[in-house]
Parts: sequence; C-alpha cells; structure tokens
Amino acid sequence: MPEQSAPTRQRPRRGRGWWIGGVVVIVVLACFLVAWVVLPALKSPSQAAAEALPPPPKEVTAKAQVKSLASQIVLRGAVVAGPSTPLKPSDALIAKAGYVTNAPLGSGSTINDGDVALEVNGDPVFALTWPFPAYRDLTDGLSGPDVVQLQKSLAGLGYQQSGTGVFDASTQAGLRQFYKDRGYKAPQAAAPQAPTAQAPAAQTPAGQAQGAKGGVQAPSGTSGSTTSGGTTPVLHTYLPAAAVLPLPASSAAVTELKVAVGSKMAADTVLMLLNGGVNTVLGAVTPDKAALIKAGNAAVLEPQPGAAGVPLVVSAVGKDTTDVPGLGKGNRLDFTFQDQASTQPVTPGGTTLKITLTIGGKATPVLAVPITAIFSNTDGSTFVRVQASGNGQGSATPAFKNVTVTVGQVVDGWAEITPGEANAVVDGSEVVVGLHG
Repeated sequence: MPEQSAPTRQRPRRGRGWWIGGVVVIVVLACFLVAWVVLPALKSPSQAAAEALPPPPKEVTAKAQVKSLASQIVLRGAVVAGPSTPLKPSDALIAKAGYVTNAPLGSGSTINDGDVALEVNGDPVFALTWPFPAYRDLTDGLSGPDVVQLQKSLAGLGYQQSGTGVFDASTQAGLRQFYKDRGYKAPQAAAPQAPTAQAPAAQTPAGQAQGAKGGVQAPSGTSGSTTSGGTTPVLHTYLPAAAVLPLPASSAAVTELKVAVGSKMAADTVLMLLNGGVNTVLGAVTPDKAALIKAGNAAVLEPQPGAAGVPLVVSAVGKDTTDVPGLGKGNRLDFTFQDQASTQPVTPGGTTLKITLTIGGKATPVLAVPITAIFSNTDGSTFVRVQASGNGQGSATPAFKNVTVTVGQVVDGWAEITPGEANAVVDGSEVVVGLHG
C-alpha cells in the first residue's frame, strides 16, 4: 500500500479576537455618547418651553431692629448769660459825682427793699421800691408824692410815720430809726430861715448836713451851732435824694455786681444786673437746616470733649440769616437747659461747644423695619412678611407669613411698627424687603 502522508495541522489566525473586542468597545462607547450628548438634546416642545422659563423669584430679607428713629444735626454753640435788668444810679447820685467806698452786695446775693445797696463817699445808698427816682432832698415840712412814697416804705418796713403826706416829726423819727438799724446816723440840717440883718440867709440842707455814718448828730429839737446873730437853729432829720436807689421789685437777685470800691458815679454807670435769667445756649445753622428745626426739638450739649451730655430744648428758630454773637452768620437757634440744675457757665469768648440736635423721630428705641418691608392690603391695612420661626429656616425655600402691623413714625428709611399679634415680629426677625431672581 502506498504510504499516506501525515495530515498537516492548521495554525489558528491570531488577532481576530482582539479585533472583535475592539469593535464591541467602540459600539458601547458610541451608545454611551449618544445617550449622554444626543438624547438630552432631544426634548419635546413643552419641555423645552418649560425649561426656558426664569427661576421663581426668591425673597430678599432684612432684620427688624429695636432702634432710635431720629435724624440729627451737629452744630457749634455757646452758653450765654440770661436776660437781666440793669440797675443804674439816679440823677441825684450821678450829680454827687462820688466814688464807691463800700459794695456790701455781691453776685449771687439778694437785694431787698430797705437794704444798703452801696456806700458812696461814705454815705449809704438805700434800695427802696419807689416807682420813680427821688428828685429832691426831703426836709422838714415838705409834702408831695415823694414824701408819700417814703412813708409807704417806712410803714412797709415796720417803722413809725404819720401817713399824712407831710415830712413831719413822726416821719423823721421813723427815718432816724431806719438809719440806726442799718448802722448809720441819719443826716440832719437846720430848717430854712428867713434872712435878717443879724443872721445870714439859711444854707441848703446838704450844706448844713452833719452826719451820715460817723457824723455828729444833734437830737431833734435840741440846739445846734449858734449863728452870728445869736440865734440857735433847730436841726431836723432829712433824706438826701442821692440816698434813694429805686428798686424795680421788693426783692431781686443780684446776677452780677458791675461796680467795685473806687468806681466813680457817672451817667453810663451800671451798678448791678438784677434778676438775670438762667443761662441759655445759642447756635447757628444754615437756612436749609433751619427749615428742618422746630421749637421743642431735643438737643444735647457737650460741655467738653468726652463729657456727659447736657439735655437742651430748642426754644426759638430764627427765620433769617443774621450775625449770631460768637458764631458767625447763620440762622440763630435759641436753646434752654432742660434741667436748670444742669445749667452750664457762660462759654469763654472765642470758644464754642458741640451740640447734637435731634430734628425728627424719638430718642426712645422702638421696633422698626425698613420702609420697603411695609406692604398694603386693598382695605388700606398694612402688613409685613416675616420668616416663620422654626418653619423652613435653613432650607432652600424658607416659609413666610403675613403679620398685620400699625405703622408709626418714619425716619430716614425706617418705619416704626406695632404688630397686631404679640411677639409676631421681634428684634432680629427676618422680614421681606423685596424679591430677586
């Protein structure tokens, strides 16, 4: 038999399996790409329209606050002396052209009817509540309105007088005691006498006066010096016109003593200032600011930097621009001290003090929200939208509720509110002031 050849062995084709696997991977990736990129782009018209709408608006909130609603103006001012009444010498005292030899009263004291106001040339000057100045020396036997006024003064002070309107012995006795009780001797002079061949004409009372303080006084009704004719004149008590200083009231406070020992009496002399009012405060502002200020507005004066403020109240607002003393030009503001016990001394010349003026609102803190947080109902009532406590806080869509409020004062963009529901809005509550998105 012929020999058969051994069958040949075929080798498997290498690389075919890898090719198939690669194809599978490519197909899978293509499907994934289609699913990720192409399919999302395939949307229905309604779905596309819905996705084109803007996102729903979200609430913008702000915190309610307990705060003082007040607008303020800061200005410069000065403390000035209050109004007072000047006490001037009478014409008789000016005519005396004397010098002050004693000033027993001082600033801050009280001058009363019958007090010694001054001594001029050593003679006392009495404060008496007369409605007119003494216009003549009152001597024995005179009568008139000045005598009547003296008798009223003596009677009011508890001294003897006749009440007849005549400067008689009874009235002179009361006047002598009046002088004595104040440490002086009443002046005396001889009564006027008709001239004779033996005796010269009588001198004026002032020329024959023998004594003010420290002078020699002859008792009324006794003999005095002997004249060349041998007649002994009788001395009578008299009241010099220069001894009377008319007082506008039976009692007055001496705000400031304007004279001192050595001062000379003259027509322009001011002896003292009486009944000075409490010191006040002046300020000056521009016309636009003055238009915002009203009498009654509260203010605070800073006596010195860093010191506690002193409460003031606006008493008057100037309508026109003027020259305000010590403060330059502006609309004048007048202030009074809210508490007289805290009245400050007059500001030295050339210096000013800081004043903070409240022109609107209340200094007392109130519950307030931004004015944009106030919404209105159709019936005119007002409400705020408050983030509900413990409901939705911290979530993407916090919950809000409407709270009815009563609106009070509105100052600088903030409104005072009173919630209709207790504790529905408190300090720190989040309230809606607008929407965004």
